[in-house]
Amino acid sequence: MAIGTNTPVSFNTSGGQFGTAITVISNTTFSINQTGFYKVTFILNTTVLSLLGTVAVLYSGAATPSPNTQSFSLVLAGAPLTGEVLFQATSTGTLQLVQTGLGLSLVATGVSAEIVIEQLA
Repeated sequence: MAIGTNTPVSFNTSGGQFGTAITVISNTTFSINQTGFYKVTFILNTTVLSLLGTVAVLYSGAATPSPNTQSFSLVLAGAPLTGEVLFQATSTGTLQLVQTGLGLSLVATGVSAEIVIEQLA
């Protein structure tokens, strides 16, 4: 599954959801419904033919520090691309993991991408 530049990552497996602070809008978009401290962790399983792309956690609301300023780059095709950001959401908004570099190719079978969004406080 190829991901083009400025395209949100699609999460191909549904996960658990607890509480009302975070809701799933679609397989690419999550809503942060309460202000507070959040941790976002992700794993993208890339193919051996993947370009060495870059991803960023993009949050539409106000946050300190802004997760939008930190990017994560794939250094070896075929290896997982992982990342983690911590931020304080000072307003509600939506969150996506967006491919911002050359492009990425994720595995087509099994779990291609995983994300965990936790409200810490």
